[in-house]
Amino acid sequence: MVVEPVKGNKVSIEFYCTNCHHYAYLKLNLAIEGNHVIVCGNCEHKHYREVKKGIITGDRFNESLGIADEIIMMKSAMVPPENRRKRGLIAQIREAEAVGEHR
Repeated sequence: MVVEPVKGNKVSIEFYCTNCHHYAYLKLNLAIEGNHVIVCGNCEHKHYREVKKGIITGDRFNESLGIADEIIMMKSAMVPPENRRKRGLIAQIREAEAVGEHR
C-alpha cells in the first residue's frame, strides 16, 4: 500500500487486491476510522481492514471497534499490475512514515 498526503482533509491511497491482483488508486477522508470492508472494484473481493486516519492498514478487523462500513472502489480506480504507477523515492519515504516505519 502506498500513501501520500493530499492538500486538505484527504490522503491518496494505493490499495492492492490479493484476489485479482489489481491496484486501486483512491483518496480517502482523514476522518475515516475503524473497521471497514474494502470491496475491490474489479472482482468485488472483500478485504476486512482497520482504517486509521484515512489510511487502510494491513490489519484485519480490530475486535474492540464497532461494526464495519463498506468502502466500495469504483472499477475505474482499478488497474492491472502492468499499469501500476511508478513510485519515486519520496513516495516510498512518505509511505513508510505514514504507516509508522522510519527508514
